[in-house]
Amino acid sequence: MILAGQRGNREYRADFGSSAIPSYTSFMGLAASGVTYNVATAIGVPTVGACIRLLSETVGSLPLCVFEGEDAGKREATESWQYRLLSEQPNPDCSPFDFLSDIEASIETCGNAFVRKFKSRGRVVALYVLNPSTVTVKRTEGNNKVFEIGIGRDKETLSSAEVLHVRGFAPYGGDVGLSPIAQHREALSSALAGQQFQGNFYANDATPPSYIAVPGPLTRDQGKEMLQMWNANHQGSANRGNMGILFNGSEIKQLGMPLVDAQWIETQTRSDELAARIYLGPAASLLSGVAAGSAVKTEEETLRFMNFALRPRLARIEGAFKSDLDLFAGTSLYPQFDIDDFLRADAATRAEVQHKQVQSGVLLPDEARAEEGRPPLPNGAGQIPQLTPVGGAPNPNLNPQAGG
Repeated sequence: MILAGQRGNREYRADFGSSAIPSYTSFMGLAASGVTYNVATAIGVPTVGACIRLLSETVGSLPLCVFEGEDAGKREATESWQYRLLSEQPNPDCSPFDFLSDIEASIETCGNAFVRKFKSRGRVVALYVLNPSTVTVKRTEGNNKVFEIGIGRDKETLSSAEVLHVRGFAPYGGDVGLSPIAQHREALSSALAGQQFQGNFYANDATPPSYIAVPGPLTRDQGKEMLQMWNANHQGSANRGNMGILFNGSEIKQLGMPLVDAQWIETQTRSDELAARIYLGPAASLLSGVAAGSAVKTEEETLRFMNFALRPRLARIEGAFKSDLDLFAGTSLYPQFDIDDFLRADAATRAEVQHKQVQSGVLLPDEARAEEGRPPLPNGAGQIPQLTPVGGAPNPNLNPQAGG
C-alpha cells in the first residue's frame, strides 16, 4: 500500500496485509555527542523540561468548555454530557487540568497524544490519556486507521471508535506527528552532553589550583613541611592577601581549566536558548521567565505567548475533539478553550475598560460585576443600561433607591 508519509510517498508492508506507519514516539540511541538520548534524558535538560512544563501546564489551566451558537448567540452548553465530560470529570482518576496537561505533554515530547475512550450504552463516559510510546499507528487494507497498543507480544489493536488521536506537527501530512525531541535530537543532545560534562567535572576533577615547584631533590618530609608553612600563612579568608616568601629557588605554578576549555558554559547557554526557540517559537523571549521557573507576566509577553506558542496548540486539541465522531458528530456543539482569564489585564486597566464599556452600554453593570466575581446589584439596578457619556452625569434613569 502506498501512502503519503512524512518522508514522501512510500510503500509500507506488514504482516496480514496491513500497513504499519512508524509513529516516532519511541526512540533511544546514541547521539553524535556521545550521550544516550531519549525522551527521559531530554526532559532532564532544565530548559527543555521547563518549556514542556510551561506549555503543558498552561494548556491544562485553561478550561476546555463546550459551546453552542456563534457570536451574540454563543452560550456554554453546561447541561450537555460533553460539557460534564471535558470540563468537569474526564475520568474518575484525574482532573481536567491533569487530563489536558497530559495531552499537551504527550504532543510536546512524542508528537502525538492518544486518548482511550470508554463507553456505556454508546456514549463516551470516560477519557484516559495513553502513554504515546506504547502506541503505533497503522493502516488496514481498507485504509482504516487503527492503533496498536502495548509493547512486545502483549498488544491489542483498537479502532478510531476507541481511541481519539491528537496529531502534532507533521510537515508532510500523514497520520502521525513529529516528535520535537526526536527531530532535534542532535541539537538538544549537545545540551545534555554539556550538562553531563559539568556533573562529571565536579565529581571527578581533583586538580589543585596551584603547586610549588622546587628545583633539585626534595624529601617527602621537607615537602610536607613546606606545604604546611605555606598553608598556615595563606589558607583561609583571614590570610587573604598575605605576602608570600619562597626559598631554595621555589616557584608558584598556576593550574586550572584553560579558558578555551571553559567555553562549555557558553555552549550550554546557547543550548538553553535553542530549546526555548524550539518550543516557544517567536515567544522565546520568555526564556528569562522559564529559567526563573515562571513566565514573564507582562501584557506584551502574554500576547506573544498566546498568539505564537499557545493558540496553534489549542486549535490542534480543539480540532481533534470536535472532529471525533463519538463526541460532537451530529450536534451543534463544539469544544473551545476559554482564554479570557489568561488574557485579563491588570486591575487598573481592567477597571478603566469596564467603566467605559458600562457607560457606553456595551456592558450592563451586573455583567461587569460578574466578571469580577461580584453579585448583582439589588432590585435589578444592575440591569439598567448606563448610557452616559464618559465622565458625564449619572444616568438619570438609575433608580436612586435601588442602591449603588
